[in-house]
Amino acid sequence: MLGQRRRLNRTAVADARRRAEDRYWDVYQRTVMPGELLALCFVGATISIGVAVSFFAFMPW
Repeated sequence: MLGQRRRLNRTAVADARRRAEDRYWDVYQRTVMPGELLALCFVGATISIGVAVSFFAFMPW
């Protein structure tokens, strides 16, 4: 009994790892992703406003 090695069920280990990764991405999508999307929208709006202001600032009126 002591000399026997335990066999790993590789599919069970892979399934457990996959489930853990799925849980990680589910939590990421619920918590972090909305904040990232909001920050990305603010960056886009800031760049757009900057381009518009610089365009109108150098227009020869």
